[in-house]
Amino acid sequence: MKMTTSCIFTKIFKKSMWAMKGFFFYYFLCRAAFIGLLFSSFTLFSKILSVWQCFECRTRISAHIHERKE
Repeated sequence: MKMTTSCIFTKIFKKSMWAMKGFFFYYFLCRAAFIGLLFSSFTLFSKILSVWQCFECRTRISAHIHERKE
């Protein structure tokens, strides 16, 4: 069974194309997961910050009400 050079090159090219497709698939998958993780941590941080600001605002209002009563 004699293989020509073009046949060898097409086999190598097909294998390298599959490898590149796999690499890009995992690269973009990991990148999307990283961006999703970053976005979710940012939203969690902003929610914690808003809850903290709400708590701080409530304590200020309650202190102001106590001052008015006295």
